[in-house]
Amino acid sequence: MKRGLYKAHAVVLNSIDYGESDRILAFFTKEHGKIKGIAKGARRSRKRFVGNLDPLCHIKLNYYCGGGELARVEDASLIEGFHNLRTDIERLSNACYILELVSEMTREGQVFPRVYGMLAGFLRMMDSGAGADGCLLRFFEIRLLNAIGFMPCIDRCVVCNKPIDGAANGAGRLNGFSSEKGGIVCGGCPAGGLLPISPGTARLLSTATKFDEDKLTRLVPGAAFTDESERILYDFIKFQIGKELKTKKFMHKLKNAGF
Repeated sequence: MKRGLYKAHAVVLNSIDYGESDRILAFFTKEHGKIKGIAKGARRSRKRFVGNLDPLCHIKLNYYCGGGELARVEDASLIEGFHNLRTDIERLSNACYILELVSEMTREGQVFPRVYGMLAGFLRMMDSGAGADGCLLRFFEIRLLNAIGFMPCIDRCVVCNKPIDGAANGAGRLNGFSSEKGGIVCGGCPAGGLLPISPGTARLLSTATKFDEDKLTRLVPGAAFTDESERILYDFIKFQIGKELKTKKFMHKLKNAGF
């Protein structure tokens, strides 16, 4: 970016203390994609930054780009704080998961206004109590992958290109999903290490990329959807970024602890 002052609408992705009084932050903005910046004196500020630079905050941001690695945050005003998310550990961990997912799946300088809108919109839905069963997270994952150009192939076989229209094809083997190959492999094509995926799960994920966000809660998953979609999408995400997400590990611990 050129040197100068900029304004942006942003969601705070993460924030860490730096030195005695500063904060280093990452934002996802509508206008400029992901940016990293430093807020001088943020931990001492009682006016400019109080409560506005915490992760999850949806803000209006003023910052100066001087050509260095970090922009300088000049001012921030709160649009939405998503306070309900912060009162429930499960909802908070789900929200932090999508923040980390966006942070890991995008690079600085990539402008995705659609991703900014999705991020704010899904946080708003989660803040209202929607998606407690995890389906909303799966819809966010598939829509994010679609928006940034990493959509797996889930409507046809990635090997033979035949449409997926049944649970079994070829020699009676079930369809499977391959993160390495980038999508579904039909039962008639040889491949190893496949994860099971039913046609119903594939269709619902495909449909979720086409619905308006405010209508996603109308989608009714089948019995297999929750487990299948979480397994294949996270395996695919891990393959793309090459590592495990910290928040996902924490979510597994919460689940195992009975939350």
